[in-house]
Amino acid sequence: MHPRTFAPNFLALPALLVLALSLAAPLAAQTPAPGDILHSPSGQLRIEITRIPEKNEAWLVSSRDGQRRLLHRFPRDLDAVFSPDDSRIALVDWESSDRAVVLVFERRRDLEYARLDADVDTPAWKACARSLGVPGPEVFANRYTAALSWSGDSGALLLRLTGMLETGELLSGFHCIYDLAARKVLLDLARMNKTALARRP
Repeated sequence: MHPRTFAPNFLALPALLVLALSLAAPLAAQTPAPGDILHSPSGQLRIEITRIPEKNEAWLVSSRDGQRRLLHRFPRDLDAVFSPDDSRIALVDWESSDRAVVLVFERRRDLEYARLDADVDTPAWKACARSLGVPGPEVFANRYTAALSWSGDSGALLLRLTGMLETGELLSGFHCIYDLAARKVLLDLARMNKTALARRP
């Protein structure tokens, strides 16, 4: 008795391919896309960005033991700047096509960071408007606030404001300092440079 043989049915291959793709699609939609990894200056922490449609997340991860804690959910894109001692994190949340805001988080313990109620954007844009001689922040059609750097004592943020006036004029870059302790905006670098030189540990 001869063993049975099967001739390949090439006409069925497209149908099988469609079936395989349809089964794989739901799994792919649930799997976070690889995102950015942002390391803290100490190397003890990192932020891992996961991207799932309509559910982008920033996770704070311990480099020592791999423990994770959700830090922030965001709609579009995100940048992060750790303070020198890891005590604070400034997140730049690109929340829409015409707006980016800075959110400040402060460490409570271990991986637990709480968002501060400090309004960084409003006073920064008011200072920008006064300096440029325009009526106020509302005359800007687009407003993007970015955190560039922390001061040496983790108490102040260097900000860059970019955007466009409703008249079409571009704001290529307005820089200012936000002092978290004083809750005010400064237009000189004295606050940032006050703790620039640190003693060796």
